[in-house]
Amino acid sequence: MKYLAIIKKHLSKIFLALILISIAYVSIFRQDIAIHQYNKAVGMYYIYKGDKALKMHELQDAIKYYRTGLEKYPNHYNAWFNLGNIYVLYEDYFAATDAYTRAIELNDKYMLARMNLGIIFAEKIGDFDEAIEQYKKVINTKRRGVHIPLVYNSGKSIKMNKAIAYYNMGHAYRQKAIYLPKEEYTQYREYLKKSAEAYENAIDIYKNDYDTSYNLALVYQLLKDYNKAGKNYCKAIQTDYMSFEAHYNLAVLLKHLKFYKEALEEIEKATLIITSSKTPYSRSLYVLDVLNDISVSAFMQANDEKENEQENISSNQDNQNKEDTKSSINYNEDDVAMGLTNGKIVINDKLNEIINEKLKHCPEELFKDED
Repeated sequence: MKYLAIIKKHLSKIFLALILISIAYVSIFRQDIAIHQYNKAVGMYYIYKGDKALKMHELQDAIKYYRTGLEKYPNHYNAWFNLGNIYVLYEDYFAATDAYTRAIELNDKYMLARMNLGIIFAEKIGDFDEAIEQYKKVINTKRRGVHIPLVYNSGKSIKMNKAIAYYNMGHAYRQKAIYLPKEEYTQYREYLKKSAEAYENAIDIYKNDYDTSYNLALVYQLLKDYNKAGKNYCKAIQTDYMSFEAHYNLAVLLKHLKFYKEALEEIEKATLIITSSKTPYSRSLYVLDVLNDISVSAFMQANDEKENEQENISSNQDNQNKEDTKSSINYNEDDVAMGLTNGKIVINDKLNEIINEKLKHCPEELFKDED
C-alpha cells in the first residue's frame, strides 16, 4: 500500500515528463511532424474564426480567415465547402467550383459539395455533362445510415439527397435538350426521355412534390406524350392547387387537344390565382390574353355544335349549351348569397371552401391510360 501511494503521488510528474520527452524527441528528430502539427493548430484557429465570421454574416472577414487557415491546414474540407458557398453569394462561380472540388477531393462522399458543384455547372457555367456526372455520383455513393429511434435517422436525409439529385439531373437533361440545334431532333428527344426518367425516379422517392410533378409534365408535353403530361399536371395541381403554372400549362395542353371547355376552366383558375397574388402586371396581361384566346375557341366550338343540332332541340337545351361555355368558377345562388355583403362577393369560409374545391378539381378522366 505504501508503494502504491508513492506511485500515485508521482504519477502526474511521470506523465508530464513523458510528454516533455516526446516533444523534445519530435522537435529534434522529427521536425516535419512538429511543423505539421503547429501549422494545423494555427490553421484550425483561423478556420474557427472564419466559421464565427460566417455565422455573423461578415463574409469578407470569413473569406480572409478561411484563406489564411487553409494555407496552413489545406485538408479541412468543411472550410473549403463554406468558402465555396460564400463565393456563390458573390457570384464568383469559378472560384466556387474550385473550392467545392477541393472539398470533394478531401472527402469523396461529401454529398452537399457534389450537389452544389452540379448546380453551379448546370445553372451558371452551362456544363451539363459535368453536372450530370456529379448528380450520378451522389446517387451511386453508398453511405451507411445512422438510426437512433425517436432522435435521428440519417437514412431519410440520404434518400432525400438522392431524390434531389434525380430532380436536378432531370433539369440538366432538359436544359441540354433545349440548347441543341433544331436539326438534332433525335438527340433532343433522347435527352428529354432521360430527363423524364430522372424526374420519375425522384417521384418514386419523394411521392408528393409539386415541382417534380410539374416539371415531369412539362417534359412529357415537350415529348408530345399528352396523356402523361396531363396526368402529371393533375398530380401537381392536387399537390399544390394554388400554384398557377400547372393550371396554365394544363389549359394550353387542353386547348391543343381541343378540349376547349376544360381548357377555359383551367385558364380561369390560373387567372383567379394570378389576380389574387402579387404577380407582375405584364404576366397577368399575358395570362388574360390566353384566357381570351381560349374563350374565343370555346365559343366557336359551341357555335359549331349548335349548327349540327336538329331543329327540334328545345330552347332550354340551347341555354344549357351556352352555360357550358362559361367559367367553371361559377357559384349557384345559395353559394353566392353566403358570400354577399352590400352587393359585393366576400370570401367567407363557406365560399372559400367552394373555391378551393373547384381549384383542386382536375379533368384526369380526359387522359387515358396507355395499353
